[in-house]
Amino acid sequence: MNSFFYENDYEDLLEEIRYVYLSDDRPWIIGYSGGKDSTTVTKLVYEMLQSLPEEKRKKTVYIISSDTLIENPLIKNYLSRMNKLIGDSANRDGVPIKTCMVTPEYDNTFWTNIIGKGLPTPRMNGTFRWCTDRLKIKPSADKIKAIMKEEGKEVIVLLGVRKAESIVRKRRIEGREISNRLLNRHETIPNAFVYNPIVELTTDDVWDVLLSYNGGRTPWGTDNSELISLYSDADSGECPFAGMTNSGQTQSCGQSRFGCWVCTVVKDDKSLNGFIKAGHRELIPLAEFRSWLMSIRDIDEYREKKHRDGTVYVDKHGNKGYGPFTWKARKLIL
Repeated sequence: MNSFFYENDYEDLLEEIRYVYLSDDRPWIIGYSGGKDSTTVTKLVYEMLQSLPEEKRKKTVYIISSDTLIENPLIKNYLSRMNKLIGDSANRDGVPIKTCMVTPEYDNTFWTNIIGKGLPTPRMNGTFRWCTDRLKIKPSADKIKAIMKEEGKEVIVLLGVRKAESIVRKRRIEGREISNRLLNRHETIPNAFVYNPIVELTTDDVWDVLLSYNGGRTPWGTDNSELISLYSDADSGECPFAGMTNSGQTQSCGQSRFGCWVCTVVKDDKSLNGFIKAGHRELIPLAEFRSWLMSIRDIDEYREKKHRDGTVYVDKHGNKGYGPFTWKARKLIL
């Protein structure tokens, strides 16, 4: 593997993270999904803490992982195992890291909303995308607020977002940046700030950090080649580190995003289908159920003609709009 990220860059990045950590007494919170970017942030922070003398490890770093309860089983198992290993390792090494998994409240899970309340599945065009907020964002935000209450002070949230991920994300990040500052105010949580330590890294840089230092092993004792295998399987087993795209540009491994196995926001779940093509045939029933669930969304007999609050929507042609799934549909889904 060619080296894109040099040792001086690595040390400079660690020094910046160290500087921000020592600058105040606000606890840190890392959103850890198990993917390459959040793994990079967690690895760097863990190594930074190890480099500090014990008396300077004054504030806690909370690592929050989110389980929507409809995660791809392969990713769920990996994430749960990593979350526990990080916590156990931190206890062993005397590093002030606490890990936790958050899930949606029982009355706001995906199946409670679909079967219990009859909410239609989220749309591909994003006009009815209720899932991300209820299943992922709210549980994490509630946990952050609970930590703030327990600690009695502001917190800093570390995210593994990067400008190189997409043009849209680059613009969004730059739009939030405060000139000459490393911290930005959190968009939705008062008294919380955001620090994006790897915001300037490319995908190749990220893989370099994960594989070219400490023999490709994490501080909590795992081998990052396992993460490569997950990305490779998500790409149907074909995930070169520097493959050539049709446009002639190099593209690194790890472009796939791991999501919920029942996601109806995308037409084709490339990650789920990739795992199946790579040999994980146990996921076939999930893919088939997902396709069936999407197919019944707008069938007339399966949708009420009024909203849950009793109101009726009529379009400009006089046609009644759809409401929740009918009782028949919900029993069928169950």
